[in-house]
Amino acid sequence: MIISSLERRFEPAQLFKYIARCRKTPTIEHVFVWIVEQKLQETFLLPYIEHMADSVITFEDTTHLSLLVKKHTGAVTNKYYEFDPTKDSFLIVEVKRSAAAKQGTASKEADDPPAPNPAALGTFKIDLKDEEMAAKNALTLPFEFFKTLPEGGKILYHPDAEDDLDEEDPDDDLLI
Repeated sequence: MIISSLERRFEPAQLFKYIARCRKTPTIEHVFVWIVEQKLQETFLLPYIEHMADSVITFEDTTHLSLLVKKHTGAVTNKYYEFDPTKDSFLIVEVKRSAAAKQGTASKEADDPPAPNPAALGTFKIDLKDEEMAAKNALTLPFEFFKTLPEGGKILYHPDAEDDLDEEDPDDDLLI
């Protein structure tokens, strides 16, 4: 499936339903979806289809690709490979991601708009000054008083006159 050409003829919801139906059909073993980001009309298609995929192969440049594999257990592996398309045989070798490739992905992430600062989103102050943090850490909460008592964390129970201590039917006073 070439999504950019199918996108012109079908609604995105129809594409998602078709891919989901193919995944549930027992006679279909693999669904291969080819996406060229520059040709997409709707930018939200790529993340949705990547979310639905078990494996995602991304061609980083003319000689490098990354392979993201999601397992049914929830484990995710992300490996980086080098290949040479000019030779007669197509050889793929796993390599460590170079500093230049890391910078390339970092520059791609830098093109994205920056994430909003959570402190600026609310109507109240989230950050604490040093003296506020010291006062917070010095505060003893009610459930921490047991540390200072000689009995420790024991529960002391003193029965009232209205308490029913009859062992035969402990729920007799509940009127059930």
